Amino acid sequence: SRGAALESMLTPDFAEVSGSGQRSGREEVLQWLMQKDPLARWQLQAIQVRELGVLHRWVHYHAKQTAPVLSPGPGAWHSSLWYRQTPDSPWQLQFHQATKVR
Repeated sequence: SRGAALESMLTPDFAEVSGSGQRSGREEVLQWLMQKDPLARWQLQAIQVRELGVLHRWVHYHAKQTAPVLSPGPGAWHSSLWYRQTPDSPWQLQFHQATKVR
């Protein structure tokens, strides 16, 4: 199911700081994601991935929503920390922060 797939992508201690500065935990973000339009799409640019260690990656990129409607603003910069328990396990999102471009 969509919910199970989303749950498997986030670590149990996942945290987020939204573009408006609100801090949210795993359950709040999962609820928000389940309410998103499944047809929503974003254009990603300036993607950078940096290795912080065998089990951590830092990902930084610019995103702007393009569907189902084009975002009227300039988008946001996103920064996220990805983690895996072992070198062979799947990546999970541990932390995410968005900063709106003004």
